[in-house]
Formats: sequence, structure tokens, C-alpha cells
Amino acid sequence: MSSNARAPTTDSLEGENLQVLDGNTIKGTNSPPISVERAWIVQYIDLGEIDNLNRVLAYKEVNLRMEEILYQLTTCESGRNPDIFVVDTNGEISKGLYQFQEKTFYHFGDGSWKDPSDQTKVAIKMIMQGVGHTFGGWYNCWKNMNLPII
Repeated sequence: MSSNARAPTTDSLEGENLQVLDGNTIKGTNSPPISVERAWIVQYIDLGEIDNLNRVLAYKEVNLRMEEILYQLTTCESGRNPDIFVVDTNGEISKGLYQFQEKTFYHFGDGSWKDPSDQTKVAIKMIMQGVGHTFGGWYNCWKNMNLPII
């Protein structure tokens, strides 16, 4: 993990006294264990929407949950740091968790290019449209993280 990377947060789990059980699960005093990936993604998107996407992925026989895909993808792209930006080889700026170029972000969605929640929604849309693993998406990270073709 790079020095700029942020650890997953659990701020969005209101009213919970959370503790890490092991490297992969977190447990609140009033709830069953929750994965680190799931605890991290709640700050960007509603869990009900994630659960619906997970049902679609299961139907498509994809063996990873959406929160795991997003967690691995953002780990590779930005170290899960929403403030990071780079200048790509084409001279365009890529920004945020998913390293979107502005034109790519607005081609697939709307909202604010700089907002991590809007970025997450656009990333999900791209993944569910089958673009995630392509050069229009995140080809290198998708390949390096061995993520499933959807």
C-alpha cells in the first residue's frame, strides 16, 4: 500500500461500536460480522444497491461480490485514495478512486467527476455494461488483480 493510501473506514456504520475480528471482517456490537470491503464501500453507495448488483453477478455466475471488485479495483488504481490524480500518457488528468479521465466519466454517467460517490456509480455502470475489463475501462488493473470478465 502506498503512503498516500487510506485504510478502509467504517464511519458510515452509524451507532456501531466496531472491532476488527481479523484481516477480512469487522463486527459491530449489534450486528453480524461485515467484510472490510463492505464496510469500506458504504461510504460511497447504498448497500441495498450493492446487494441487488450481487444478485445479478450471482446469476451471471461471477464468483466475486461487487464490493470486492470495487475494493480490489480501487486498491490497484488509486490505493483507495479519492484525492489522487495523475497525468496519463495522452496528457489528460485521471482523478479519484477509479482514476477517471473527465471525458470517460461524463460519457458513462453524470454527477461530479471529483465526487467519490458519483465515481462509484459510474464505475458500477461501466462494469455492468461489460466495459470494466477493456481498454475503455481498467484493463491493466483488471488483469493484474485477476478480476472476472462480466
